[in-house]
Order: sequence, then structure tokens, then C-alpha cells
Amino acid sequence: MTSCALRPVPRDPARTQRERQASALFDRIEKACPRQFRGQTAVTEPFGSGWARHYVDLDARMETIGDQVVLNRYRAGEIVDLGHCR
Repeated sequence: MTSCALRPVPRDPARTQRERQASALFDRIEKACPRQFRGQTAVTEPFGSGWARHYVDLDARMETIGDQVVLNRYRAGEIVDLGHCR
């Protein structure tokens, strides 16, 4: 038997709020662009200094970069500007 000495750490309320805001933004974009996302959604995850959702079947990732939102179609080598984070 081994132990890795992990201890619970309380969640940062500010980070939780930023994640909720990013998720709400991503949800609105997915709903506004059903043909682009084909009804898919994903988990919002930290990504660099922003947030992202990865769409496996689309070979794409929606990302916040500063105050911009982009759809990074990494297999096609294309980045689609989706607008400002508002």
C-alpha cells in the first residue's frame, strides 16, 4: 500500500466565477451556431490564460484568447474569429 499525500484544496471562488462566465459564453455561441457545432457541446477547461472547449468530432477547439473568442480548427489549420468575450 502506498500513499500520495494528496490533500483537498478549497476551490478559488474567483476562478469558479470565471469558469461559469466562460461556460455561459460558450453555451450561447453553440446555440447561436448550430450548423457549425452540429449540436455538440463539451466541458469547459482552463487553457493557457483563458478557457476552452474541445470538440473531438469536429477536430476543433473553441478558445478565449484575451478578450477574443476563436474556433481553432487545428486539423484544417484555420482559426475562425467568433468575436469578443461579452
